Formats: sequence, C-alpha cells, structure tokens
Amino acid sequence: MNKHIVNGIILIVIFIAYILLVRSNKKLKKNHKGEATLRMPKLFLLLSIGFIHIMLFVLSVPIFIELTDDLMLTIMILMSAFGIFIGGFGVYAFFLYVNHKVIVDDEKITVISIKNQSKTILFKEIEEITYNSFKHKVIIHSKDGTTLQIFQYLLGILPLLETIENKTWLDLSEMKSIVDIRLF
Repeated sequence: MNKHIVNGIILIVIFIAYILLVRSNKKLKKNHKGEATLRMPKLFLLLSIGFIHIMLFVLSVPIFIELTDDLMLTIMILMSAFGIFIGGFGVYAFFLYVNHKVIVDDEKITVISIKNQSKTILFKEIEEITYNSFKHKVIIHSKDGTTLQIFQYLLGILPLLETIENKTWLDLSEMKSIVDIRLF
C-alpha cells in the first residue's frame, strides 16, 4: 500500500513539473511597447526553494547529533558538503529564475543574464545560432562578435526561434527540434 502511495506522489510531482516546464511555448505575448519577455518557468523557483530547504536541513543535522567517534565526524562532514553542494544548485536556480530573461521586439533581442548584465543584438546583425548541449543554451552570434546565451528552458523559446528565423536568413528547423522539450 505504501509503495503505491509513493509511486502516485512521484507521478503527480513529475506531471506538475512537466506542465510547469512546457506549458507556454505557443506564442510570444507582447506588452504595450511591442516587447515580448521570455522568463524561466516557475519550476526553477520551486526547485530552488526545495534545494535550499534540503541544504538547511542537512546543515542543521550536525547541530543536534552528538559526535561519538571518527566515523560520525566523517559522516557529518560529508553531509555538510552534500548540503552545501545542493544549496549551491538552489541558489543558482533561484538567481536564474529571478534574473535571466530575454526581451524581444521588432528590431532586437536583449538578454539579461543571471548576473543581471544585459547584451543586445539586432536581428540584422545575427550571423549564426548554435546550441551547447552541455549547458542547454542557445547561443546567438552577431557579426561584431557579440554572443547571447539563452537557456533552452525559457518559456517561449520556440516562438523566439521562429521569430529569428522569420527575420533572418537562417534555417532553424533542426535547432527547434533540439530545444523542443515536449515529450510527445
């Protein structure tokens, strides 16, 4: 009975994560200025909160456990290292959700990085678009050497690639199939 409950919870969590990750890849919604803003999905915020909570829990365990021998000390050091590692992912996911966005209008693309630094490329300056599968980033190269790095998990990445394809001479059909994260 417990096994079925755990499996059910896991399926529900996977389904919610799937919905949060792929729900709005249909069309770029423009504001009153004619700009569309692509943001990271709320899943990244939820993951960051979860990872930070795991870190806080793991780092608080050594406070309440009495160290009786060297093995316990080693376990506590390893748990602390694991907590800091997981917490680092949580902080990274939080800043990725809060800071990283792409602003698109009729003439240019502006990317605001995780460090809150912005870079802009005009559509007419785009020379090449590549994909880094290790970093899960679409990289836009301009004629003057400027590069924009965009995470593939941004909500609206496919309409962005279609917009770039329509405004440039580039054929991005293969790129769109790579970054399309829908399972079916």
